[in-house]
Amino acid sequence: MINFVTTYPNVALTKVCESIDFTLDVAKDYLPILRDNIVDTILGNYALGVASPQIGVNLRAFGVLKDPEISKTPTKDDIQVYYNPEVILVSPSKEDALEGCLSFPGVSLLVTRPLSVTLRYYDIEGTEQVETAYGLKARAIQHEMDHLDGVLFIDRVSTLKKRFALKELAKHSKKKGHKMLNTMRQAYARAMQLQQQ
Repeated sequence: MINFVTTYPNVALTKVCESIDFTLDVAKDYLPILRDNIVDTILGNYALGVASPQIGVNLRAFGVLKDPEISKTPTKDDIQVYYNPEVILVSPSKEDALEGCLSFPGVSLLVTRPLSVTLRYYDIEGTEQVETAYGLKARAIQHEMDHLDGVLFIDRVSTLKKRFALKELAKHSKKKGHKMLNTMRQAYARAMQLQQQ
C-alpha cells in the first residue's frame, strides 16, 4: 500500500521516533506491514528512501534503495529496510550534494554530509547487523536517519537557504493546489519571527 507522505510543517516530522521492541509479540505481526508500507511508498514515489515518520509511524525504521546509483527501475527486492538504526561511524571526508525530500515537494537543497557511514541496525527478524555505505546510499541513509531524530534537511543548511526552501515549498504547494498553503505561510512567518529574535 502506497502511503500518503507527511509533508512539512506537520509536527510529526520533528519528533524523535521510538525504538522498536522486538520482544513484543505485536512486533512480529506489525513489522512486515511497516516494511511493506515503506517499500511501497518508496516505489510509488520514485524515491531513494522513506522514513517511518513520513508515513505517519513514530518508530525507528526507514528504507533505502540498496544500490541507488543503478539506473534500472527498482523492485521490492532492491530496497533495504533498517530497524532501530544507529550511526556508529562517519567519514571525516564530506561533500556537498543536492537533496530532495518527499516531505518537501518541489524543494532541492545543497547539503553537506560525510561520504560514508557505518550503521548498526536490526533486520526484520531482530538480528543485529552492521553495514558501511558509501556515496549516494550513505547520503540517503543519513537523510533518513535524520528523520528518525526529528531533524529535517532544511535544518542542515543556512538560514538564508532555509528561507528560500520554505518559499519554494509555498510556491509548489500553491501550484499543486495543496490545502496547506495558509499553514505554510504561517510557518514561514513564524520562522522569520524566530530568526529576528
